[in-house]
Amino acid sequence: MSVKTWEKELAEYRLFLIRMVDLVSVQKGVEYKESDHFGVMSLFFLSKQLTHAKSILQLQHSRDSILIARSMFEGYFFLRWVQREPETRALQWRAFELVHHWRILKAMPAEQVALEEYQSRLVETEEHLREHEHLLLTEEAKGCKRRGEPLPLEPYLRWPPKKFIRILRAEDSLGDLGALYSAQSAYHHWDIGSMARSHRREEGSIFYSSSNLEEETMAHVCALAALGETVLIVNDQFKNLLTDEVEKVLGEDFVKTLED
Repeated sequence: MSVKTWEKELAEYRLFLIRMVDLVSVQKGVEYKESDHFGVMSLFFLSKQLTHAKSILQLQHSRDSILIARSMFEGYFFLRWVQREPETRALQWRAFELVHHWRILKAMPAEQVALEEYQSRLVETEEHLREHEHLLLTEEAKGCKRRGEPLPLEPYLRWPPKKFIRILRAEDSLGDLGALYSAQSAYHHWDIGSMARSHRREEGSIFYSSSNLEEETMAHVCALAALGETVLIVNDQFKNLLTDEVEKVLGEDFVKTLED
């Protein structure tokens, strides 16, 4: 497409993203149950998607919008993966807060370790960890536990699980979304082919531009998809959460935009 066409496309998607951000931003607080682990997780993810979408709008003309769009896609893919087994995977995500606390406590200086408060916090954290260890221990640690052996120095998994996007692709084809994510990842990982799109050679000199209309347009499309789909997941989890206006956007305009 011509430069003018890309400029027109970018302007349209930008206005649509602004509309989406504004509509989602005015939603009121959500009542939730502490036992609804996937519901809590989806609300956390929606808030981060909204922050990312606002950042893309603030960047204006910059290829770095690709990086934010990639993060939004990754969050959406992650939420979809958890949605396959919401009760187990969402609880695992929430329980990892205990692992973070445990690692912080273990890394504290020796002079703090001797304090009574430290010991109390460590004991309490390890008690809670034992309640969820079936979700958090590595296979090596589980083997040690079965054999009655001491656990390794680092018994807990890392988060997120390795290659969860590859697992998701095996479960459910991502189609064009997966292709877009791969292209964005190339820029994230300093791939020469992706970086070359910002440069041109002319008479022995190299010229650089931080803007690429096509990629910026696709970043806005990705942001719309990730934010919109996350909103739909949250709306499905919390019935009647969205206003009629947001539902209209997601039900008609949003779908039509993606199809066009």
